[in-house]
Amino acid sequence: MFGGFGIYRGDVMFALIEKDRMFFKVNDGTRQSFVAKGLSPFTYVARGKTQTLQYYEAPPEVFEEPEAMQLWAKQAVDVALKAKRVKK
Repeated sequence: MFGGFGIYRGDVMFALIEKDRMFFKVNDGTRQSFVAKGLSPFTYVARGKTQTLQYYEAPPEVFEEPEAMQLWAKQAVDVALKAKRVKK
């Protein structure tokens, strides 16, 4: 789909990995916490245009602190579940 790997909880994707970088799903309520840390959104080029998905790079501390990973991942799961409910 984008040359990477999706990470799912059940049937909802809440994170993705591409080129050794992990990205969490965001929405309008959570995006700012990523932006405040200087983290970048996931982008790719399709048909000559840059596309931006609603995923932002994971903060570095999640790879060193299991509690931080759990917190950020839970937030991303909640965002993904909410997005799925809104689509229905």
